[in-house]
Formats: sequence, structure tokens, C-alpha cells
Amino acid sequence: MADSTMRSKLSVHSPRSRLEQPHFLQAFLEATVKQQVDSAVGETLSELLWKENFDMAGKAWDTQYIQGMAFGTLDPRAFGHYTVQDAAYCKSSTDNLKFLVDKMDDDSLKKFFEGRYESYKRYTKELYDQWFLKPDGADLGKAAKWYVDLEYKVAQEGGLYYLVAMIPCLRLWPYLAKKMKAEDGNIYKFWIDENGSFHGAEKVEKVVNAHASSIDSQKASRIYRKCMYGEVNFFRSACGQPLLNIPTDQ
Repeated sequence: MADSTMRSKLSVHSPRSRLEQPHFLQAFLEATVKQQVDSAVGETLSELLWKENFDMAGKAWDTQYIQGMAFGTLDPRAFGHYTVQDAAYCKSSTDNLKFLVDKMDDDSLKKFFEGRYESYKRYTKELYDQWFLKPDGADLGKAAKWYVDLEYKVAQEGGLYYLVAMIPCLRLWPYLAKKMKAEDGNIYKFWIDENGSFHGAEKVEKVVNAHASSIDSQKASRIYRKCMYGEVNFFRSACGQPLLNIPTDQ
């Protein structure tokens, strides 16, 4: 049986947060310095994207999965259901990252994604080992498959848009954790304690903001919102809630 230390390191963080690779991001910034573009009201692109899609954070907060962790009432089977799905998600994300690495032309950005690919591959193996899963032993449910397919499509749009797609997860999880009270009697206190940092989001947002002039903000907002839907529906699926219908123009 995996001990609590292994559990806290492997199964409670957003994988993107745990695998942020800040040294690769810094190298990318230093190698490709561009002027950061702010909106007319002084907002950065990342701030604008979060503001435009903040309503989805409320939908995430209202899911049974997140409410269950907030108040310590979540059925452990639902937590297990989500985590096993997350393992399958990480495996598919690893494949997406490999695809992105293979098509990347920018050397600095390529190094960053190579680092993420190697980390995801390592993390996925650890997660599968921890939950005693075979490499193909966890299938994607409807919500997780939709999210993975979306990220594959975004990967084909290029590295900067893939970074945009990473931000919703990186920013949403700590936002939700900070709304919770980490009380000793809550069996999910470990999740609350370990997901409260915006550090990973800020690192990726820094790159996106530095390259805002190369990003179509409307396209970025559509991608961002779709990923927020992906997060919400992934949470909803863990407790058997009906998935939200995603508008066709989203």
C-alpha cells in the first residue's frame, strides 16, 4: 500500500502545477524577449482571460466533487474515480506533449516542452505504479476524453496556444483550494494544503503575457474557456453529475 507521503506527492496536485519546469520557462523568456502587450485598461492578456472566464470558476466551485472536498464529505470512491481518470488523462497528455515536441521549431520553446514531456512521462509512470494500473489499464471517461482531445487540437495550433490551454488548470486549482478551510478534521486537508499556490500559473502566464503580440486574444479566450469547461466537467464526472453542455461557438 502506498504511504501517505507518496500519496501527497503524487496524487493530489494538478500535474501541471507539479511539473511546471520554471527553469525552462526562464530560458525561454531570456531567449525570446518581446514586449508585453497590455489591454487599454492596463490588464495583461492572462488577467483578461481569467476575468472573461471567471464565471466558470464558480461552476467548478459548485460541483459536488469540489464541495465534497471543501467540507470533507466527498466519498473516497469519487476521489479514487477522479484520480484514476487523472492517470489516464496524464498518459494522453504525455502523448500530446510528445506530438508538440516533435513539431516544435523554436529551440527555446522546444526545450521547455521536452522538459515537460519527460516530467509527464515520469509522473504518469509513478501514478500508474501507485494505483497499481497497467499502462493501458485506465480508460478515459467522456469528460476526460473530451478534454484530452481538445488539448491535442490546441497542440496543433502551436506552443503558445498550448501554454494558454495550460493556464485554466494551473489557476483554477489554487483558486478553489484557497476558498476552502484546511481544517484538521477534513480528510481532504492534504489536497487543500498542497494546491494553494499560484506559482505554476504565474510562470506560464509570464510567458504568455510576454508574447501577447503573437497571440490572437479572441482565439486564446475561446481556448481558455473550453479548457475551463473541461475542468468543470472533469470534476462533475467524478460524482456522476450530468456534464455541462458546451456551446458550439465555445
